[in-house]
Amino acid sequence: MSDSPTPNPLSQEGRILLAIEDILSSGTRPNGKYVLSIRQAAALRQVPRTTLQDRFNGRDTRRESHTKEQKVSPAQEDVLVVWLKIMGRRGIPLTRTTLQEYASEISQVHIGDSWVTRFLRRHPDITVRWTTSLEACRANSLNRTLVREYFDILNELITTYHIPPENIYNMDEKGLLLGIGKRVAAIVDRDQKTVYSVEDGNRELVTVIETTCADGTALRPSFIFKGVRHDLEWGKKNPCNASILTSPKGWTDQELGSLWLEKDFEPATAARNKTDGYRLLILDGHNSHTTYRFCNFASNHRILIICLPSHTTHVLQPNDVGVFGPLGTSWKTIITETNRKGIIIRKQNVIYYYSLARDRVFTSTTISSAFFKTGIWPFNPAIIPDSAYDPSLNTTSQSAQPIPASLPAILTPIPTQSSSSTSLDPIPSSSVLPLPDSTSFSSAHPSSSIGSSSSQSMSSTTPTIASTSQLPNVDQQFQITGLPPRLLPTASRRDLRTENAQLRELLSKAGIELEKNYAQMRLMDMENGNLRQQLYNKPKKPSKKTSSHSRHLTNEENLQLLAKEEAMQLWKDVFKEAAPQFRAQKDKIKQFYQDEAAEQKRAVAAAKAVEREQEKLAKEAERVAKAEARERHRVAVHERKEAERAQRVADRVAEKERKEAERARKVAERIAEKERKAAEKAASEQNIIHRGRREAATPEPPSEPVPEVVSPRVTRRAKVRKVTQTRAVPTQEEYEGSPVRRRSSRRA
Repeated sequence: MSDSPTPNPLSQEGRILLAIEDILSSGTRPNGKYVLSIRQAAALRQVPRTTLQDRFNGRDTRRESHTKEQKVSPAQEDVLVVWLKIMGRRGIPLTRTTLQEYASEISQVHIGDSWVTRFLRRHPDITVRWTTSLEACRANSLNRTLVREYFDILNELITTYHIPPENIYNMDEKGLLLGIGKRVAAIVDRDQKTVYSVEDGNRELVTVIETTCADGTALRPSFIFKGVRHDLEWGKKNPCNASILTSPKGWTDQELGSLWLEKDFEPATAARNKTDGYRLLILDGHNSHTTYRFCNFASNHRILIICLPSHTTHVLQPNDVGVFGPLGTSWKTIITETNRKGIIIRKQNVIYYYSLARDRVFTSTTISSAFFKTGIWPFNPAIIPDSAYDPSLNTTSQSAQPIPASLPAILTPIPTQSSSSTSLDPIPSSSVLPLPDSTSFSSAHPSSSIGSSSSQSMSSTTPTIASTSQLPNVDQQFQITGLPPRLLPTASRRDLRTENAQLRELLSKAGIELEKNYAQMRLMDMENGNLRQQLYNKPKKPSKKTSSHSRHLTNEENLQLLAKEEAMQLWKDVFKEAAPQFRAQKDKIKQFYQDEAAEQKRAVAAAKAVEREQEKLAKEAERVAKAEARERHRVAVHERKEAERAQRVADRVAEKERKEAERARKVAERIAEKERKAAEKAASEQNIIHRGRREAATPEPPSEPVPEVVSPRVTRRAKVRKVTQTRAVPTQEEYEGSPVRRRSSRRA
């Protein structure tokens, strides 16, 4: 639980705590009871007896009993309070809306407007205040190193030249708007929603140069009006004896700065310088204060010049810190009063009314306090508060998280043997645990899982602590604070209950630490996101080119240009003296680049050699592959040709067999034809024989014999028939074993 704020003794809670303290401090009787009873203490402190009885018996307060109902736990609220305090000092305060966003990010639930009101009521050490604008360049420039160097220079000058406070001055310019007053609280009709205050509204600017002294006095002011020529009416009413200057824009420039030093500051301070010692003038680094004419005149008249660091005048310049603020308020009050009277402030009467406002503010106490707050006189660099440097932490190059990482309160570092000369008691293994990684946090709300996850992680029986990422070179171990020693197996029930109570208390503390760490990590994640967004959205500074072609030069301008030329010549001499070093450095750089180029060439040559070797191997592999392909092709062609040759042989054999079969078939057909014809002829001859026999049986008259005409073809057929009849037809077996078949097979 977080520490509750100290209650008011006059409140009921305060009286209850006082009554409990009275009972405990009253002592005990022999029977063990307290001397002051609860009833007597309740009557003494005027609190209800039953309430005091419950509180004395350990019941939580009303606030503590409702903490579980809060969307953000008390431990997380404590982290949020520290966070908003630090961010407020850094110049990035949290508004109500921003606070709601942070709380919603931590709790992972929606946070309403009423939560902020209750949060502020629970934490009276924070409040709501109006902010004051601070330029980013001022916030980033005010750092400890720069301020320390400034105070070192200031102390050296004051000590070396023995400058008293009456010779320490601060000069600064302030702009006055002639017709803009301030807002005032007025008494009006309740039904009137908008209250207007009629004023002139003239936004014409008049610059006033004010010079204050560390002894509490001030020099006469100087007014710079916008215009080319003087109007004598401007100084008609001049109760403060102010000087009047003009410029085209109503601002100071280089010439007016030198004129002010020559005609206003030097005569006025010389009359006050009784010891004829050095005078110290502290001012900002405006270009009108750093011209050759300005610095040369100051050097010739024993005036020491200190320019404040850039963008730090809101903390280091006395006039800005303690004088111009009240002066601006007084001036706006004068404008409001004159507007109510119908008086319009113009250039002709601004000096008069400014004198009225100035007399109200420029007192010895106010001026001396301004020098005291800036640490100039009495000299005190420590007067600058630490909170003034906090805004610069937002842009520091070092690690500067708003809440730095810290060791949990329940862990205590164990001194190593090298850091401790005395022997340490052995630490029970149950009290040494591994330190968890600081980045391993769940995104879920931890308050709902504290009882389980914490007890599981912190009741491990195999504890060893290794070095964490925060201590990479040190084997640091940690001891859990408040962990009870291990009980004996014969421990009593009372000892077990005591141990359980101690463990519950330890787990409660561990849960609070986890809640704080979780809230801190969520806030740091949001802060890192904001820093990244600032980095990416950082505007680029536009380039600026200027040139000057003057057609008319005064003596002062001529001296300034001569001084500029002398400074340029000095720089040239410096560069000339440093030329050998530059050349040596250039030669080193050139040699470095040459070595780097040679190394690159060697690397390229090695790469090319490797590439050539790879190409050679690739060509060899390609040649082998081609040879193998040719061999495979040759073998394939040979096999194909052999197959074709075998196929042709087989085709020829088959063709021959077919032809032989065809020839045998034809022979068989011819033989069959011959046999048929022979049969027909035989039948014909038989018919002729029968006819001849019949004719012989029947006598006919004799006739002349007809000669038989035999055709040569018939003769030839007869010869074939005769041969056929004399030669038998061979069978298939006879044909297979015949010489003709053997000659055909031999040819095949």
